[in-house]
Amino acid sequence: MRFTGERRGFFFCSLGTTHFLESCPGTTLVAASYSFNFSYFRPTVMAQPEHKRKRKIIIPIDTYISRRRFVCNDFSPLVSIFHGRDLPEEGYLAGYAALINYYDLAVPLPDRLALISQKHKQYTRDEWTIQTPRHRPEDSVMGHLTFALKYEGLDLCVFKKLFQQIEQSEWLNWISKEPTGQYSRRIWFLYEWLTAQKLPLPDAASGNYIDLLDESLQYGAAADPSKRHRVRNNLPGVPEFCPLVRRTKKLDDFRARNLSDRIKKMIGKIHPDVMARTAAFLLLKDSKASYAIEGEQPPQNRIQRWGRAIGQAGQKALSEEELLRLQQVVIDNPRFTKMGWRTHGGFVGDHDRRHGTPLPEHVSAKREAAVALQIFQ
Repeated sequence: MRFTGERRGFFFCSLGTTHFLESCPGTTLVAASYSFNFSYFRPTVMAQPEHKRKRKIIIPIDTYISRRRFVCNDFSPLVSIFHGRDLPEEGYLAGYAALINYYDLAVPLPDRLALISQKHKQYTRDEWTIQTPRHRPEDSVMGHLTFALKYEGLDLCVFKKLFQQIEQSEWLNWISKEPTGQYSRRIWFLYEWLTAQKLPLPDAASGNYIDLLDESLQYGAAADPSKRHRVRNNLPGVPEFCPLVRRTKKLDDFRARNLSDRIKKMIGKIHPDVMARTAAFLLLKDSKASYAIEGEQPPQNRIQRWGRAIGQAGQKALSEEELLRLQQVVIDNPRFTKMGWRTHGGFVGDHDRRHGTPLPEHVSAKREAAVALQIFQ
């Protein structure tokens, strides 16, 4: 339920129907159906008899109900179209779709969204996963997040936007209600991981360790256990950069073919001298192509150094020190070049011939984020 505007009055519930009570000139109390948004509020004046009023539970809005806290069927409305996407059938939004709709989140839509059907039929079509009425989650933030983690996988962008939009006290309240629950602990970890803010909660004292990412839905990485949350962080990245890939049968089939081992066996049958000449030729071609993309014509010795650096790449574990060493292989005279992480912006593309203004085809990450984006495992 959304509470907007400055109307003062009371909510009361009777036989599952939510109403709004408001003082009105000439009438002691006025009852009106609450249409879930006060911008469309149209009160119907009905003087309530005294004996009926006494039997209703009246809660002052000012002291009890805060914005978006009163739970009702507002998170998941009955819809037939969503953000320009046609639905296979009319149903109720669930999971990420419900949260994106309710909070009007400015995020890229997930490639797959969830809908609760009015029929007892479960299927997947186009961009939608259709679930039966028994899968319908509790109509609350935690209910829909739990549903999303269970059936849709992890969408870090949606989580980050929700953490920014909903007050920390709300998250603290929700997580405190079920501090040992597996989904509560996942959400707790994600809050502190994505916001870099520690919630005033004691470390989890019980509960089995659980994987943060459900690897039956998405591909993960080597797990790093968090004792505070009793969660194994198997996310393949850092908060600033963590690409997630949905697990599919097609990708699993490719992995099962073990192409890397087959390539190694094929290369092992070729004479080493032939492979060395082939590698040198490909490195030279690749080096020239790399400079051609930048519109540069470097001297031959620089191309050779670049090829040598490419040839050495991957022989040692990737680290900041290894990247710096490879940079020194390419740049033999660092007097006019600042080594290490870049401190300015960059792009790949051309310049306008008349004015010299950049015509970028690819813009590099912001210089402020260059260090934070590094992932060495």
